[in-house]
Amino acid sequence: MIRKKPTEERPDIDIPLSLKTDRIDTKSLSEADLQKRKEGVRQFLNVFFKLFLLLSAVLLIILLYSSRDQITPRRLRALWNDLWGIEIATDVLDLNLLANAAFASYQGGLVACDATATRIIDIHGIEEILNIPLFSEPSLTLTKNRFLLFDQASHNLYLGDGEKEYLWLTQADAVTNATLSEGGVATLTEADGYLSVVKAYKPDGSLHMEYKSPDYFGASALLSNDGKTLVFLGLLSTETGYQTTAVLLDWETSSIRGTLALGERLPLAIKELEEDVFTVVFHDGILSFDRNASTTGMYSFGDQELYTFLFGEDFVACITERHRVGSRFSIQTIDSSGNVIGSLMESREFGSLAASGRLLAITHGNVVEVYPAALTSHSDFKFDSYVEQVAVSEEGTVIALCDGTLYIP
Repeated sequence: MIRKKPTEERPDIDIPLSLKTDRIDTKSLSEADLQKRKEGVRQFLNVFFKLFLLLSAVLLIILLYSSRDQITPRRLRALWNDLWGIEIATDVLDLNLLANAAFASYQGGLVACDATATRIIDIHGIEEILNIPLFSEPSLTLTKNRFLLFDQASHNLYLGDGEKEYLWLTQADAVTNATLSEGGVATLTEADGYLSVVKAYKPDGSLHMEYKSPDYFGASALLSNDGKTLVFLGLLSTETGYQTTAVLLDWETSSIRGTLALGERLPLAIKELEEDVFTVVFHDGILSFDRNASTTGMYSFGDQELYTFLFGEDFVACITERHRVGSRFSIQTIDSSGNVIGSLMESREFGSLAASGRLLAITHGNVVEVYPAALTSHSDFKFDSYVEQVAVSEEGTVIALCDGTLYIP
């Protein structure tokens, strides 16, 4: 016998024959209401379209401005390198600089000056031409946030930071020599009744102190980094030639702190390589002294002739020429105490020399070699043509001038 499985009882479900809805039947709207609704939609779309066009125009203007002032090949390359650590193409700035141009790495970019213009190029590659008179024979010195341009021909002087001018002296001011330090600018001029007048200016361009010398012809001057001592190198005529004397002036008392005889030789340059220690380069050697007019270090070139030199952060790089068989040149870095930090022998001819921080850049033909102060292992940068001038940053970025074109690896 087959038993039938009992079926489950299911509740009855009432399904309505029509669904209730709150939707408005458009057929029940009058013709006037339909026209009113269409007009409202048309006005909304019109306002939305106008706002869209206005927003698009604003975004387009921002994009064009950004493309002009921010999105540069140099910036894109820097972002790519930071992201992937891969170097891509070298920047080429075809500025058509003249052979006697002066340029240097400055705040991540560079400053360049010749007889045609003075330019500031920032870290993003944005170029600005300064509205200042031209410099036919410029010399350029820098601190961390200032740069000084001095024209050897017209004797014009400019102190600025790329955005603001702090000091401007013209040919009428008769400046014969100018130096820059963290403490400010020191200048040499002439005046009636005095052989030399030394003026020191603060970094903001205001006059800091002044000294008039009736006894010495001015050779050079330097304001200490703290602005408290002004060093004046004066020449005193003797029966056999001249005697160089260092006169140290105290800013707080406006008096002579001390004097130091440096011998019968001509000073070439002076810099504060160490706190309160000033180093002077001569044709035959180097001498350092402190603000109490006491000698702290000396170094002699001996029978070698000084070929060229340059100041680094805390050293002097000197290239001397040897008139002997074998290595022709000697490269030495010397500190303020007269100690040799590094030394190399070289037979190749040198082209240009540059220093920044504790790095030294030397050119040989189309190759730039970058050394640390100790002159140990170095990095090579090769270019397609002869390197006329070179500059280097504290981080090791090389700027080379080849046939008027600046190359920045």
